[in-house]
Amino acid sequence: MLVVAIDIGGTFTDLIGFDDADRRFVQAKSLTTPAQLGQGVIDCIRKSALTAAAVDELIHGSTIAINTLIERKGAKTGLVVTRGTRDVYIIGRGNRPEAYSLFFHRHRPLVPRHLTREVDERLLSSGEVHAPLDRTDIAEASRRSRFVSFTPTSTRSTSASPAT
Repeated sequence: MLVVAIDIGGTFTDLIGFDDADRRFVQAKSLTTPAQLGQGVIDCIRKSALTAAAVDELIHGSTIAINTLIERKGAKTGLVVTRGTRDVYIIGRGNRPEAYSLFFHRHRPLVPRHLTREVDERLLSSGEVHAPLDRTDIAEASRRSRFVSFTPTSTRSTSASPAT
């Protein structure tokens, strides 16, 4: 079994692989090309003398994506939430690492409140749709936010518990 891990970083793309049959490691490093992130991956595969078809398991990491978030250098981003939950993200009660510290400060949210829009829709805890999402609400939220670019994604949070 050939397992390969690749990390795309801001400067370099790194590859490390382990061939279980031959009991050997292989590694490669190439420059990251920001305009074509996949090019660094291709270059690493070539340098390592591996063939993509021989890879049984590929593990991908992206330090560049994490750095973009941490440094806040990414695209202007909006958040669309269920009506009535606009401030849940900012309040952030789910994570209180220092609940009793007088010096604790909450980090600035990745999406500011003025770019958070509410839409009418509702899921039940079972995952069943109680009130369907109206596409015109999404279009209106996008228009009101004047996003530079708008890519719809879905992150639905439900906790379905089967009856026992």
